[in-house]
Amino acid sequence: MRSVKPILWSRPTSDGHYQIKIRITENRKPTYINVGIKVKKGDWNEYKDRVKTSHPNSEYFNNLIETFLSRYFGGEQLIKKDSIQGNGTLGLLFEMRIKDFESQSRMSAVRRYHTLLKHFKTLNFDKIQVKELSIAHRQRLDNYFISELKIEPSTRHSYHKAIKTTLNYAKGLPNSFQLPKDDIYFNHKVQFKPKIKVSLTSNEIHKMFDSTNYRFTSEKQTFAIQLFLFSFSTMGMRFKDVLFLKWGNIKSGDLSYVMSKNNRDMNVKLNGNIVNILKYFLPSELYMNPSINFKLSKPKFNNPLSIQIYELESEYYDLKGKQIRLNLMQSISSRKYNHLESSKLKKIIKYRDSLLILLIQQFAKTNNGYIFTNKFDDNLNYQQIYDRAGSLNAIINLDLKGVAKIFEIREFSFHSARHTFAYLSRQNKTDIYLISKCLGHSSLSITEQYLRTFEDQEVYDVNDSMVDLISSFYK
Repeated sequence: MRSVKPILWSRPTSDGHYQIKIRITENRKPTYINVGIKVKKGDWNEYKDRVKTSHPNSEYFNNLIETFLSRYFGGEQLIKKDSIQGNGTLGLLFEMRIKDFESQSRMSAVRRYHTLLKHFKTLNFDKIQVKELSIAHRQRLDNYFISELKIEPSTRHSYHKAIKTTLNYAKGLPNSFQLPKDDIYFNHKVQFKPKIKVSLTSNEIHKMFDSTNYRFTSEKQTFAIQLFLFSFSTMGMRFKDVLFLKWGNIKSGDLSYVMSKNNRDMNVKLNGNIVNILKYFLPSELYMNPSINFKLSKPKFNNPLSIQIYELESEYYDLKGKQIRLNLMQSISSRKYNHLESSKLKKIIKYRDSLLILLIQQFAKTNNGYIFTNKFDDNLNYQQIYDRAGSLNAIINLDLKGVAKIFEIREFSFHSARHTFAYLSRQNKTDIYLISKCLGHSSLSITEQYLRTFEDQEVYDVNDSMVDLISSFYK
């Protein structure tokens, strides 16, 4: 007889959370499948075997649990016949890995592993038992990638990394797979030059924030800028995570979400930059920008916070205009332009931001719709959601190319917001441990590797400037 039940693992991880696993008991022998998510002990309902609805991501987590239960209920075999006594094939191992990624809605990994599995099938590697893999197989695969497919070194590196992590995954399934006797990746390394990460300067970020206030870009470009700046202000949040945010993710002055790439719990404290992006996505009965509404009559808000915010911003834009004209007159005589805000303007901004935080928290208590999009509904499966998110990401990146032309800066993508946050943090001498925690990396070595690309670019820039200097001697 077989029983399938979700459980909270008895031992906590290093961050004090507990993993959720599926316990499959057959012939009195239990097997545990890791769902890939974890919660605090108080967030688990032991009577219903589900995450409590009070958890900000309860709906997402419980859907994953249901996906696993539907897979292993009804007598479906967890392990196929050809995997008994550790004789599982490479094809079976990758199929199980793909199912794991699907259950975690990691669709980019699903695609990559599906592609790799197709290559295995072309070479008939999918039928090889994992324990029979050898260096000769790895060499044949390398030759196939280089000579026949002419795959770029960076792609080959990612494929080999996928194989290595999958062999590691097989260690947790000793009854299904035996590992190769020899290390097939002994002394093996794919040499490749990582792509340069494009990041913006603090001055360029400041100009983009200004553009959201005065709207001198198109509506689509303004939306792209707003998403980009939101990502930068939330410690480099990835596009998919930004897109899936709901107002319900905002609680007690924090923005909480689960990072889609590695299921890490992330918390970001609401600050002035964040709420000054979110305000544009509030309904018009709660917020209206005076700089855009200057030709219309003063709006009538029912919420006292909205009234105060509108009056403060009206005062700000009035004083800001006078200061710009004054600075312009001073710059004519001194030939230097002053960009600094006056102390009075700073006080207005600070008070306005504190009211915005209260207004947004107030709105989030009674609303749980998506913040930035209306493109998703409960009828879509994970694959459809992933495809739609990818399409929207491509559109945003196209709009950001237009933004780059307007600002006369090098082309950048949405993901450059993450790079910019990391780069400016490092320039600010922020401790690498804190940068790693902000980015949600699983280890310091990943952060070090991530930041190394920026260091290489700085070296190239210094070298280029030195070449230009030397060349000028001979002109």
